[in-house]
Amino acid sequence: MPETLLNISRLQSGYGSSQILRDVSLGIEQGEIVCLLGRNGVGKSTLLKTLTGLIKASAGSIQLQGQDITRMPTHLRARAGLGYVPQGREVLPQFTVEENLLLGTLARGSNRMQLPDDIFVYFPMLRSMLRRKAGMLSGGQQQQLALARALMGEPRLLLLDEPTEGIQPSIVQEIGEIIQRLNREKGIAVLLVEQKIPFARRLASRFFVMERGDIAVQGPIEQLDQSVIASYLEVA
Repeated sequence: MPETLLNISRLQSGYGSSQILRDVSLGIEQGEIVCLLGRNGVGKSTLLKTLTGLIKASAGSIQLQGQDITRMPTHLRARAGLGYVPQGREVLPQFTVEENLLLGTLARGSNRMQLPDDIFVYFPMLRSMLRRKAGMLSGGQQQQLALARALMGEPRLLLLDEPTEGIQPSIVQEIGEIIQRLNREKGIAVLLVEQKIPFARRLASRFFVMERGDIAVQGPIEQLDQSVIASYLEVA
């Protein structure tokens, strides 16, 4: 039986006096890809930011491989094995591709800032762009840079917030293949927030659907059928 990698229990958080997450509980196993779905504004991005420590939890607990990280600072969560690619990618546009990647090494607390050779196995196009400013890249190239930067911290679990947003279909296919390879070859687990149902179905083994700041329905990806989509995902 696979071991539990991430365990979230009755997690609550929000912004100031506005509570967004309401008793969220879910678990992710080692080496698993799961998707987190829901309409806009139900708390998906808030959950990822709470997991990384960018938003403080007001109640509940977060355990990563048995270690309680609920009150841990963001940089220590990264060292414990969390990698995060935010919505909109947030690469540093005035820094070069190489500088963006090297900043990713800080997540693991290393003083040795150097690029591992295998990063170009997964992202070969970045090799020829190392001196280019990140702001000059296309949306799909920036997304690959953001993924590669997160990998520099050697994560056990990748949190991906809508990695296909604003990217042309051919690049979406390529990004999906990269995520699958990283999962298969490196054993990295993935929590994927996504709006594109076919993309989520192709990658994930299980799904969670959020509604009003809580998990409304979950199950194996085969159970993500039209009735679930109509009830929780389609915009009326």
